[in-house]
Amino acid sequence: MNDLDNIKIEIAEPIKPIPEGVYDVQITNINKKQAINSVTKMEETRLSFEFTIKEGNEKGHKIFSSVTPKLALDPKMSNLYKIWSACESRSPKAMEFPKFHLSPMIGKNLKVVVTQVEKNDRIFSNITSYLKSDKEIGTELEDEPATEEDVDEIFGTEDEG
Repeated sequence: MNDLDNIKIEIAEPIKPIPEGVYDVQITNINKKQAINSVTKMEETRLSFEFTIKEGNEKGHKIFSSVTPKLALDPKMSNLYKIWSACESRSPKAMEFPKFHLSPMIGKNLKVVVTQVEKNDRIFSNITSYLKSDKEIGTELEDEPATEEDVDEIFGTEDEG
């Protein structure tokens, strides 16, 4: 009998997807990991951001986002750029790139837009946008759901050209 035989196997509860909406979150962890790129099929380094929801019925739940460790000046090219900009309420400057560190981002507040995607008969919660928070860092966030105006601000309205 070896150590593997002493591990108690438990039945895991299915993970409920987080409902679609806009959430105030805090970055609670950032990890480096290796993953296979879905396009190139090559192994690459990724950053796994852990966000903790700070309000409402989902308060305390975690949601994750995996991004490439590339900080491009073009926000369309870099989710790391979008996260940093939302945390700092401004765009990064090229001269800041050489001094860029991830650890100060832990504890920062921002808003995320969560949508649900169905894949292989399962529903996943995905972060589709990162927005600046209107809450001060270190302050207790109120339990207020996103309003219709918040959603319109992010997705636009149907009558816009």
